[in-house]
Amino acid sequence: LNTIFMKELFAYFTAFKKRDPEFHEKFENFAFEEVFENSLLSKKESILVILASLIGCQSPKAFKKILKASLDMDITPVEVKQLLYQSVVYVGFGKAHNFFGVVSKVFDMKDIEYPLESQYVAKDEVNKNHFESFCFDDIYDGGLSECEKQLIAFSLLVSHGGCENQLESNIESNLAVGNDGEKLISVLRAILPYIGVPRASNALEKCASFRQLKQTN
Repeated sequence: LNTIFMKELFAYFTAFKKRDPEFHEKFENFAFEEVFENSLLSKKESILVILASLIGCQSPKAFKKILKASLDMDITPVEVKQLLYQSVVYVGFGKAHNFFGVVSKVFDMKDIEYPLESQYVAKDEVNKNHFESFCFDDIYDGGLSECEKQLIAFSLLVSHGGCENQLESNIESNLAVGNDGEKLISVLRAILPYIGVPRASNALEKCASFRQLKQTN
């Protein structure tokens, strides 16, 4: 992963840079360079898990700035829409609501026509109610791969906090689609600057204990 490109995500923090250039420089070097050294994430995956993390830890202002930069890079409007839909399942509409408004404003700034074309894909209408359809991703299937969706889910759960028990099943789901433990550690490194050490450490411990459990069985 080329860390030079990742620094472009910090391009819209101009007021921050003007008011506190020393901290801006240190944080930029840490959050957009050091944490990506030896990362197994692609550029696109890195951006997706950061955006998901900012929803999970409820940071709409930072989300807005990084989203603006992301749309100039590898992320499409459809993928942003799917990320939003997926976030509702994990953090609830009460916490995701603000980010729908942020995305609409950023799309307006970027002259992206909104609403976007529907990406709804009904997988099985038989014996499935609206809740099941919502939770099992019928409403946001399309542009994101299964690997990307699982990485996003991992980032949302870790960043939301208090979801360590749910992490076990999510880690298993990630492994099932090919996202190994080292890749999940790369996710934790990428989102560490936004969620802080305690939450990242809790998730890392869960990953380690899960791996030990699997090895003994």
